Amino acid sequence: MGSSSTRSLPKVTICCIAVLLFLSCFSFTTTEAYDAVDPNGNITIKWDVISWTPDGYVAVVTLYNFQKHRPIRAPGWTLGWSWARKEVIWSMVGAQTTEQGDCSRYKGNIPHSCKKTPTVVDRLPGTPYNQQIANCCKGGVVAPNDVSSFQISVGAAGNTNRTVKLPVNFTLLAPGPGYTCGFAKLVKPTLFITPDGRRTTRALKAYDPLDPNGNITIKWDVISWTPDGYVAVVTLFNFQQYRHIQAPGWTLGWSWAKKEVIWSMVGAQTTEQGDCSRYKGNVPHCCKKTPTVVDLLPGTPYNQQIANCCKGGVINSFVQDPSNAASSFQVSVGAAGTTNKTVRVPRNFTLLAPGPGYTCGPAKIVKATKFFTQDGRRTTQAMMTWNVTCTYSQFLAQKTPSCCVSLSSFYNDTIVPCPTCTCGCQNTSHPGSCVDPNNAPHLASVVPANGKTTNLAPLVQCTSHMCPIRVHWHVKLNYKEYWRVKVTITNFNYRMNYSQWNLVVQHPNFDNLTQIFSFNYKSLTPYEAINDTAMLWGVKFYNDFLEQAGQYGNVQSELLFRKDKNTFTFDKGWAFPRRIYFNGDNCVMPPPDSYPYLPNASSRHGISAAILVGTLLSTIAFFFGCL
Repeated sequence: MGSSSTRSLPKVTICCIAVLLFLSCFSFTTTEAYDAVDPNGNITIKWDVISWTPDGYVAVVTLYNFQKHRPIRAPGWTLGWSWARKEVIWSMVGAQTTEQGDCSRYKGNIPHSCKKTPTVVDRLPGTPYNQQIANCCKGGVVAPNDVSSFQISVGAAGNTNRTVKLPVNFTLLAPGPGYTCGFAKLVKPTLFITPDGRRTTRALKAYDPLDPNGNITIKWDVISWTPDGYVAVVTLFNFQQYRHIQAPGWTLGWSWAKKEVIWSMVGAQTTEQGDCSRYKGNVPHCCKKTPTVVDLLPGTPYNQQIANCCKGGVINSFVQDPSNAASSFQVSVGAAGTTNKTVRVPRNFTLLAPGPGYTCGPAKIVKATKFFTQDGRRTTQAMMTWNVTCTYSQFLAQKTPSCCVSLSSFYNDTIVPCPTCTCGCQNTSHPGSCVDPNNAPHLASVVPANGKTTNLAPLVQCTSHMCPIRVHWHVKLNYKEYWRVKVTITNFNYRMNYSQWNLVVQHPNFDNLTQIFSFNYKSLTPYEAINDTAMLWGVKFYNDFLEQAGQYGNVQSELLFRKDKNTFTFDKGWAFPRRIYFNGDNCVMPPPDSYPYLPNASSRHGISAAILVGTLLSTIAFFFGCL
């Protein structure tokens, strides 16, 4: 995650931006709002749109107090505005609106606020961690040269730079009247600098805060010239830490800049030949202006293979299996340029992996790749090289979430389920929209006997959440110096077996993970020095294959954490994860106010004597029962 610095303020941690709103609220003592002692003093409210959603955007809103001697005191700031159209607020982190308004037209997923003129206030100190972002939750108090931030998800709005309409009529109470706000103005996008100062990011269409540099890079190396074109090796490098391409694999497309044709391919093939009627004798492999290429399958004859080809389009993630994180093919292009100056790079690249979700930028000519012999004694060089970078957005990949999280704990009998209708609602008018596992005849008719199908649309078990994947986090045991968690992943999808699955979990105690059972573990550090993110995946040939819904459609493991006396607590949901990804997609967490809570008799670092005695007696009973 990057950070932006403005004047001498502390760095504000956010993701990236696509649009920037900028407005100033000037404290006034005269009609012109001028203070002779602090002539440049103002409160600037900045909106950074960090990602697009199917019907709007997600923004981080930051209030900068650029006043030298005027703080915002308790009970804190109150920010208001009017929407330009009929926007709604789906959710907020680090703040909340004072009124929900009339949301009666919505069914299932209800917005946080439907008011035309929302009023927002900061959350109080002590807010559960999963409702916080950086610089939030101070009760609206902002000292001079300090900041206050919150995150907002806006719906029924534009989802491109050109279609977003800026809010109007901003008001600021701090805490009472006195501030007059100007119009929102679009300004130059904020630059975000990584903590080590070595990388700067700005407006992106797809961004993952836990893998900020993740992408798929497509590299074209022209290795030789032909009488009418060139031969190139094309390689797809998966530089994403935990997002892989699973079966049926990648599909790559582009548009030729001129009237190029593909004479032959090794390690891949186009899905259509196109109209090659103008050629006689030697007919090209493909004459389409917009070819679509797929990988060859395992078992392809050796004379049709090159290195890193023929995996059925499957590419593993960079962390999970770096040796299989690339896929290559060779292409011979005709009716093209035969020198560096006459070659025209292809355009309009598309990548399906296997479905939508990736957005590819334009091809850029870069420094020619160098190749080293195995003994390292000789180096050769490509004639020409260009790169294409493709980034992933979950919002483009699917209209609804693909996984959810449920919670439970030993200190509370409540099992918090996935939110109702997380991934959709049961369609009672069409009984076949989900599968009842107790209805054997219907189950046999819709689920293939061999588990293989060409239909990628999920066919899920009938549940209240209707998600293909559920991740359950159970706080299992509490010891003097340690505590234990059980994680269970359940597959409710009858059409999908998940091979090479992985889980990414964010929790502050991962810096003291002592032991993990039956899963592989890798620490991810998206925030450099902060070690709070872990990648988990199955052990090869043991549980790296998550079967389709049914008796064996689950995997589980336990994690043992060592307590840090300065931070550890079971209070306010601290023991539960901040976020969870399955196969690179963000899973929906339950509402924070529904989390299992500590009984009144429990303390900060322990549990009640009654629960300890009960646990001990049940353990003894189990022990003797197994003798």
